[in-house]
Amino acid sequence: MKKGLVLLLVSLFLLPCTEPLYAWGKKKKKKAKTEQQDSTAKKVESKYEKLFKGKQHEEFRGNFITVHRVGDKIYFEYPLKYMGRDVLIASTPSATSDPSMVNVGYKASDPMHVRFKLQDSTIFMSECATYTTFDQTKEMQEAAALNFMDIPKLKFKLEAYNKDSTAVVFEAGKIFSDPSMNPVGGYIMGSLPINGKLKNELSCTGKIKSFDDNISIESQEVYSCSASFFIFSIDLGDVSVNTVKTVLLL
Repeated sequence: MKKGLVLLLVSLFLLPCTEPLYAWGKKKKKKAKTEQQDSTAKKVESKYEKLFKGKQHEEFRGNFITVHRVGDKIYFEYPLKYMGRDVLIASTPSATSDPSMVNVGYKASDPMHVRFKLQDSTIFMSECATYTTFDQTKEMQEAAALNFMDIPKLKFKLEAYNKDSTAVVFEAGKIFSDPSMNPVGGYIMGSLPINGKLKNELSCTGKIKSFDDNISIESQEVYSCSASFFIFSIDLGDVSVNTVKTVLLL
C-alpha cells in the first residue's frame, strides 16, 4: 500500500515536467531542420555554373574538347590532360559567293600547329617550333627544349574549372578570327594579292560537332576584300563564305 502511494506521488511530481521536455525536444529538431535548409539554400554557385546560368547555352560534349555556345560566343572546355599536346587548327571553305577570291575545298593557308598550356590563371596557345628535327633521345629533347621554344600566339583568360576540376573553360572565339583562318586568297590582274578582312558583325556560327579527337565548327562569314598596289588599294567588295573550322588532337 505504501509502495503504491509512493509511486503515485512520484508520478504526480514528474507529470508537469514531461510537457516542457517534449516541447523542448520538438523545438530542437525543428531548429536543426531549419539550419539544414538554410545551409542548402546558402550553397554557393561555382564559377562554372554562373558562366552558363540564365543564358542561351548549347553544349557539344566529346572526349576531347567540349564546346559551349553561349549566345554568339564560343567557349572551350579543355581537358588538363591534353595541355601541352600537339594540335592542328584549320579552316576549309565549303561554299562562297565568289570563287575568284575563295577556293572552295582548299585551305588558303597551312593549318596552325599549336599547343595549349596553362600558366596560373591564363591559357596560352603557342606555335610549335617544327623547323628542325633531332634524335628522340632524352639529351636531345632537353637541348631542343632550351633552343627551340614554342612561340606564344594567343592568350585566354581562365573563366572557370569544370565540375570535377579536370578541365578549364575559356572563350575561344579569337582563335577563329586569326589571319591564318582567313579563306580569302588569290590574285587579281595576275599579280595583285587579294586580302580579306572579316566583318564580325555579319558573321555567325552554325553546326558544331565534337568527337573523340577533334571538333568541327561551321561558320557563315562575310569578308571585305581588296587588292593592294604599293600605296594604292582597290576595293573588291564583300564576299560570303561558309567555312568548316577543325581542331584536331595529334
